[in-house]
Amino acid sequence: MAANQRAWGIEVGVAAVKAICLERSGDEVAVSDFCVIPHSRTLGDPELSGQESDAIVRFSLGQLISQKSLEGETLVMNLPGQDALIRFAKLPPAEPKAIPGLVEYEAKQQIPFPIEEVEWDYQAFQDDDSPEIEVGIFATTRGKVQNLLSRWADSGLSPEALTVGPLAVLNAVAWDTGLVDLNKSGASIRDEEEPLVVLDIGTHASDVVIAHRGRCWIRTFPVGGTHFTQAVKDTFHLPYAKAESLKQDAASSKYTKQIMQAMRPVFSDLLDDLQKTINYYQGQNPGTQIKKIVGLGSTFRIAGLRKFLGAQLGLDIVRLDEFQRISVGGREAASFAEHTVTLGTAYGLALQGVGLGSVEANLVPSTVLRTQIWAAKTKWFVAAGVLIALGLTSSVLGPIAEREQFQGETALSQARSAATAATALQSQFNAAKNNAQSSAAADNIRGLVDDREVWNWLVRDIHAALASSDPQRELLRASSGEVSIDPGDRRLVRLRHMSGVYSGDTKRVAVTMHVEVTHDGPNDFLNRTVAAWLRKQAEEESEGRPYTIVGDSVQLNATSRTQANVEADGTVTGDPGNGSAGFQAPPRGQSSGARPGMGGMGMGQPAGGGGGMGMTGQGRRARGAGRQAPGAGLGGNTAPTGGQAAAPAGGSFGGIGGFGGPRTPRGNGDASDPSEIGAAEILKDAALPTAPPRLPGGTTYYIYPVTFEVELDQTGAAPSSEFDEYSGNMQKTQNGDQA
Repeated sequence: MAANQRAWGIEVGVAAVKAICLERSGDEVAVSDFCVIPHSRTLGDPELSGQESDAIVRFSLGQLISQKSLEGETLVMNLPGQDALIRFAKLPPAEPKAIPGLVEYEAKQQIPFPIEEVEWDYQAFQDDDSPEIEVGIFATTRGKVQNLLSRWADSGLSPEALTVGPLAVLNAVAWDTGLVDLNKSGASIRDEEEPLVVLDIGTHASDVVIAHRGRCWIRTFPVGGTHFTQAVKDTFHLPYAKAESLKQDAASSKYTKQIMQAMRPVFSDLLDDLQKTINYYQGQNPGTQIKKIVGLGSTFRIAGLRKFLGAQLGLDIVRLDEFQRISVGGREAASFAEHTVTLGTAYGLALQGVGLGSVEANLVPSTVLRTQIWAAKTKWFVAAGVLIALGLTSSVLGPIAEREQFQGETALSQARSAATAATALQSQFNAAKNNAQSSAAADNIRGLVDDREVWNWLVRDIHAALASSDPQRELLRASSGEVSIDPGDRRLVRLRHMSGVYSGDTKRVAVTMHVEVTHDGPNDFLNRTVAAWLRKQAEEESEGRPYTIVGDSVQLNATSRTQANVEADGTVTGDPGNGSAGFQAPPRGQSSGARPGMGGMGMGQPAGGGGGMGMTGQGRRARGAGRQAPGAGLGGNTAPTGGQAAAPAGGSFGGIGGFGGPRTPRGNGDASDPSEIGAAEILKDAALPTAPPRLPGGTTYYIYPVTFEVELDQTGAAPSSEFDEYSGNMQKTQNGDQA
């Protein structure tokens, strides 16, 4: 395919859709954008039907298209190695023009299908000082290609190239490690003595790619991540999703030993196939010494896998944790680095799109490519047609216009009459508009009591969603003593802020909650806990709930997350809330102030903010509640630590606020009356102890803007009794505090 200056590499994987956009400038490339969208459910689950898998893929691709503008972009997508037929053959010395015919003859011998039923491509390798030619032949059935292209086309994606996944991995690692030479004919693998060996452990199979002396060799064997999951599933008799979660958290689980014991047979199978592959290659290439293997794929995150393979093979196993020639800056840098081990294929696909792939293949049918080319040229045909039409208009209508110019006075009189009528209609419209606005304002006031139970239900549901992370008991103790669990292993999701924007047109509330996690794999952790709980609720009904959660709207927004760090001295950097989440204690000797507050209990109607009601800890009403005070969340336009700012066209729920400030002393300020001594006077002589830091120095935590929508019940269901009771108790507490 022709080289472009910009291209997207998109891998539709079993666990997620991964995409990287590269821009080329001369002989260098840079990342201009990237995206990782985990599937709502891993496609490796054997309980999934084909239709369910297709629906999951379409949903993930829909999210990709909604987040990234891909119209008019060059797209290169992948075919998994286990779905392709890869063969290598040596050809007799021949003239360059005779090579295609020889390759086609060889392909007919190597491919076990009629040649007219497959899509295939090849690449030739030849040394300048040797007449010997070696070719790599890459093929798959035409039906498989058509199914993939049809599935992607339903989502609005039409790739210019479809290549084999192992080739993309080879292109990525070879380019990133500097083993690619650029010349007039493109990129090629450098002739090095030490071979480059890459092991990409996928979900269903593993690919071993070896680049050596300007050539490549590939073998795929059927051992992958799903086999490790299946071993855990069979041993502990768990559902597949639970076994997958247990496998990923094996290092931090109290059952680590039992989990590793269950996976030991798969470790042995992987080692056996890898050893056979290396022995075969070295047997075919005498004198070749393999010293190092570069590992890719999320399965390499299993604790002890690298050490086991390295010790048994006597080789250095290096996991690709960081790219050397591409990077992402800013607040997305951490997210990009977290996914490096799984982004190799997307990286290589994008390299082929910008013409820097050392080994390339394109399995898109020629008929489809021709259709794409004609579609791209259509706009030029339309432009040419418009120019011709303009020319005809000038030549044919010109004389007519000259003849009609003497009738201009009549036309001018008609135009003036039309303008006068338009002015009168505009005045009538403005009067009607003013009347409508007055009526709308009255409707808004009457509607303040509508759907008043929604907020209570949202608070309950969000609490349940956060609790689905199954936090360790030690993290939930009332005591503020130091927690011994490593932050990276903590299954705790903390709510920083929550808000909702109500649309009267659609009867929907767009909910945003900023949550904090310290887990080492925050994306996967949140997706299989909080996001999974919300999506599950979208499929279930809860008695009394006045809305339905829209499953397709649940988003982690990983590319918009914020990364913050706790320094060795306890200070926090990178947190826009300046540590207000309570991860950091105040300086010693100072009061910690009020407890976390909860505000913004009201819900606004369109074109108006909700009525806020600020609440500090323990249900006591703060002074100045309903104003823009520290710790008092407001419905409508308030600071981030209070309610979320209302959109121009809709009211908003107030937010759950951050920390409140010190309480205002009771009384009228006359310190001579002992009964009216304020809290400030007491604190002068009482050195209250401060809580220890919740996170130790050196900890990284993440703040995610998790979003979803709820569609309100059109029947106007009445509030449930449990919330009536809750509201009554809360009102009693407020009245008691005011008395």
